[in-house]
Amino acid sequence: MQCNKCSHTIDRKAERYTVCKETCVKRYHAACVDLSNETMQALFSENVLWMCDECLLDFCNSRDADEDNVEADPCCSHQSVCETEIEGLKLKVTEIMETLATMLPDRIHSFCQRNTADNKLYNNQPP
Repeated sequence: MQCNKCSHTIDRKAERYTVCKETCVKRYHAACVDLSNETMQALFSENVLWMCDECLLDFCNSRDADEDNVEADPCCSHQSVCETEIEGLKLKVTEIMETLATMLPDRIHSFCQRNTADNKLYNNQPP
């Protein structure tokens, strides 16, 4: 097997080398891509991968394109996702309060009704 940088043969038993973990899966001498001993040791850890310059550039460009698509679509923005989740949670809380109101004595029922009205006032909705 050859180093994709210097084109010399890689001695798998005697030389330190790495493999691009992206699509190309090309091999490189550690020295040819400036990988220190510490970095080589880190590559053996879980959740750590190394990419060659070409694959890294492709990866960055695809990430930038994905971010541009998210910014262009307001439905995909983080704020609208949070707002949607909050609205869903509010509906769920209201459902739970209504269920509890039918199961609990009148005193607690009126408490739940009052809190529902207070919640609507807090959200600038008519009670």
